[in-house]
Amino acid sequence: MHPVSGTSAEAAYDVWLNNWANEVMIQHDIVNRGSCPVRATASFGGSGGVPVQKWNLCKYNTELIWQLAGSGEQSGKVDILSMLTWLENHGYLPGSSTLTSIGYGFELCSTGGANETFQVTSYSITGS
Repeated sequence: MHPVSGTSAEAAYDVWLNNWANEVMIQHDIVNRGSCPVRATASFGGSGGVPVQKWNLCKYNTELIWQLAGSGEQSGKVDILSMLTWLENHGYLPGSSTLTSIGYGFELCSTGGANETFQVTSYSITGS
C-alpha cells in the first residue's frame, strides 16, 4: 500500500467457504483504515517458511477478517489453513467447512482524488 494521507486501502486474501456462505479476509497490508473491533487475537506460522505472527480477528456482520497486528507487510507468507482451522475450532465457522474460492487483491476505499497504481508482482498458493 502507499502510505500517503489520501490512500485508504488494504491488500488481502479473500477466502470464500461453504459454497459462498462464509467469507474470511486476511488483510496483511493496511493503510488509513482505522482499527477494527477485535474479537480475538491468535498467532500463526512457524513452519513451511511462514514466520510466527500475531493476528487480530474482527467481525463485520457475517464477514470475518484477520488483520496483521502491528504494522502491515507488503510481502511474505501466510498459513491460510491454520487460520481457517482456528476459526472452525473456536466456533466462528461451521465444522468441516469446504473451500469455495481464494482470491487476492486490493480493497480501495479512497486515493484522496489522486491517481495511484497498485500492483501485485508475485502470487502463489500451495495446497496440501
